[in-house]
Amino acid sequence: MIHTVGHLSGNKTIAKRVVAFFLSTFMIFTFSACADIGNESAMDVFQADSIIGVLGIDKTQLPETLTLDDANSYKSTYDNVPVEIKYEFEEDKLLRIQYNFGTETDTAFKFINETMSTFEQKYGKSDTYETLPNRIEGLTVNEYLANDTMQYQEYWIDSDVDFKGLVPEEYKDTKRVDLGIGINKLPADDPITIVYIGGIINSANTQKLSD
Repeated sequence: MIHTVGHLSGNKTIAKRVVAFFLSTFMIFTFSACADIGNESAMDVFQADSIIGVLGIDKTQLPETLTLDDANSYKSTYDNVPVEIKYEFEEDKLLRIQYNFGTETDTAFKFINETMSTFEQKYGKSDTYETLPNRIEGLTVNEYLANDTMQYQEYWIDSDVDFKGLVPEEYKDTKRVDLGIGINKLPADDPITIVYIGGIINSANTQKLSD
């Protein structure tokens, strides 16, 4: 009988250890999953339809969900790809947001195309001159990687984003800030792609294209 009790006690101890192992594994998995979900959710607030309302505002008025760390950066993921997000301020007002996709060009273009679609639905066709060689519209990944152009852009003149006060005083008569999308390609064997959404500095004479 004593042997039987000891055997049962041993079984209970083993069972407890097995349960503890699975519980700890489950908790680690759950924590990791929650962290990933939180990371993806955080990226949502940095997408075009969310940030339109904060472009041009003073840095002290940024909502808590858009507050970055002391290094003025935030690491998130988009479509399971790491993205580093940074702000560009002019006169303490949010001029644009940068998205560094590293060498993940295909993912960067997916983000660009989604942003283009958002802006076109909201503001119509872009006002970028059709003859400009560095337009984003119609640009394919293969063309982007093959040519030597380092910067691309699309912009909308009539938007509800207030960029007043973002042009330095000495340029107020000749320059204007419009809402747009830009790409900076950093040269390397595998080019690094940085996308930015926000203010694009144009000549004050730039005209809205007719529909």
